[in-house]
Amino acid sequence: MLAKVQMLSHMSETFRSSICRSLIPVEYQVGEVIFKQGERNDWLGILLCGKLECQIQAKRQAGLSKPHKIGRGIMPGGTIGDMNVLGLTELRTMTVIAEVKSTVLILPRDTFEYAASGPKDVAMKEEAKRMQEKLIGEVDTFCNLPVFQRLGFSRDFVKALFENAERRLLYPGHVLMREGAQGDEMFVLDVGQASIEQGGEIVSTVSDGAPLGELAVLGPDKRRRATVVCTSLSLVTVLKEKVMQQVLEDFPNCRSAFHRAYINTLVRDNLFHADQEIKQLNRFYGKVHPLNTEELIDKGFASTAMVQAHKTAMTAKFKDRSRPSTARKYFPTKVPSRPSTALGVRGMSRGASPELWERRCYSSCQ
Repeated sequence: MLAKVQMLSHMSETFRSSICRSLIPVEYQVGEVIFKQGERNDWLGILLCGKLECQIQAKRQAGLSKPHKIGRGIMPGGTIGDMNVLGLTELRTMTVIAEVKSTVLILPRDTFEYAASGPKDVAMKEEAKRMQEKLIGEVDTFCNLPVFQRLGFSRDFVKALFENAERRLLYPGHVLMREGAQGDEMFVLDVGQASIEQGGEIVSTVSDGAPLGELAVLGPDKRRRATVVCTSLSLVTVLKEKVMQQVLEDFPNCRSAFHRAYINTLVRDNLFHADQEIKQLNRFYGKVHPLNTEELIDKGFASTAMVQAHKTAMTAKFKDRSRPSTARKYFPTKVPSRPSTALGVRGMSRGASPELWERRCYSSCQ
């Protein structure tokens, strides 16, 4: 059973066997609070049966607002407090309440540390330690992320987002978002790596500080444009659309920058994927725009006359022009203002200066 728990599946079999007798079952009644946001606890909870509800207490300038629910809740096999047991933070990042009568298996942190002695377990602890060193725990670091610089958000607005954000610890193989699905969350990959897939193919990989799914919170389009899968132990900061709208009420002067960020992000995203969409359409339907002469000849669609005309045009274009032309051209010359009758010019007004056209030869021997 423990091998099916996402967190413990990445630990060794020896670790799972050693903690079996150390797990303490605790029952919680409907509506009972298991722990509150901001409390100092470090034990890990594994839900054996029931359902748990997770809440985040948003902070407002005018005071504390009503807590908002996170996701669809935790089902049997899910864990709570994994960030605390790995030592990433000492305070609880959310409030957990028993939605129905539930049983939670409690694993103290000292037991976790003692049991994690195998090479695979030590590697997990070392990776968590490296994550703690890179963890975005300060407001200044969060405000200086390139994504917020690009979106043009003010520092006070980003600081308020940081105070109302949610932190999630994700494991290798976790699907953060799925292409074509609906979502109302934006993610900032604090520490870790993830792959971006489109049409079942990996198009790129992202790492520390990368933004993911920002269009879902900036505008009405909630459709995910790619699938994002975590390839390592990752910690993400989650910004929900509901929380962002609440923060905007405290910073109404940021609405113009907020809407401008949506338009810029939408245009940039569409331009980035336009070339791939055109290639997919061409592979499925065939090329819909006219072919040029070279493509017609290569595909065998051109007639004999078109091929010959193309060869003639290309020959003239790339003709060797090192030798000057020897063609004879007509060149205008001035004649005296009073033309004589010997030239056969009569009836011209005084002062006129007619032109005679003579032929000259331009050649290399001139």
